[in-house]
Amino acid sequence: MCRVPRMLLCGTWVMRQTVGSAYAPDVIDRPHVAPTLVTVAGIVTIVGTFLPWVRSGSADRSSYATFDIVDRLGFSPDGPVGWALRLWPLVPLLVVLSVVAVWWSHETPQVMIVRRLLLPGAALYAGGTAFAIRLAPDVGLLRIGVGPTVTLVGALGLIVAEVWWLAATRRRSA
Repeated sequence: MCRVPRMLLCGTWVMRQTVGSAYAPDVIDRPHVAPTLVTVAGIVTIVGTFLPWVRSGSADRSSYATFDIVDRLGFSPDGPVGWALRLWPLVPLLVVLSVVAVWWSHETPQVMIVRRLLLPGAALYAGGTAFAIRLAPDVGLLRIGVGPTVTLVGALGLIVAEVWWLAATRRRSA
């Protein structure tokens, strides 16, 4: 009996089968799980930035409207905090570029550097800002909305998916 391994593709699952024997369930590789998790977490992060972050009176304001008001009223200081508020509209672009970099199939050193820096950077930027807003007290007519929480969950999902992806690529290369 010939025992030549063959690869069978079943959706995103890759299973090995040995001719003349049953499936080998212990040899299963899931190459698209981590990129899919990054994609879902990225979508949650971006959606969270558009949800209400602050409720003032009867108006709900997204993160973009909130940071625009803070900047226009002169509450944002100069320096890193001021720049972080002014560059906030780039968060969706950073997250989308992170997702694309994870799905990119080329394993060049440049792509690896972009993957390892861009995704954690986008997650820490969005998650750190959402966490800071989430900790703000409800004062007077200002109430914290659901947006920071959703953004924070998405950013944490990006970090978890990144760790999963790094572990999966190390297992495959070993």
